[in-house]
Amino acid sequence: MTTTTETTRTDATAVWREVAAATGPADRAVAEDGVRLAYRLAGLPEPEHIVWAGSPREGAALAARLTADGGAGRSVRDEVRTRPWAAAREQVSDRLGRTLGRDRRPVVGDHGHADRPHTQQCRRGPGRGAGG
Repeated sequence: MTTTTETTRTDATAVWREVAAATGPADRAVAEDGVRLAYRLAGLPEPEHIVWAGSPREGAALAARLTADGGAGRSVRDEVRTRPWAAAREQVSDRLGRTLGRDRRPVVGDHGHADRPHTQQCRRGPGRGAGG
């Protein structure tokens, strides 16, 4: 990997870490519309109300308290997040597999590219590399 590529990757990582840790004001109406849409797409009834917290730390404390008090509903993470993400990854993986050929199918989510040996090794197993 070249220094330019390493620098670009480092910069991109820094940007996404900043985004992930951001606690600025949210567009609550848009966010709540997105939550309701995710529930509908998962075949679930929309939430009766959405609780907001002032920070990730406050949100974690609130979630723990609501769970302990029995005030939280059941977790819908699997239906709303995990299953749709898995289905999307599988669709992309299948599409790329058809394009590249099954022996060169990339690992979805890998930071490399399908034609790089380390990606091939991840897919084929240790010690087998791109040739094998």
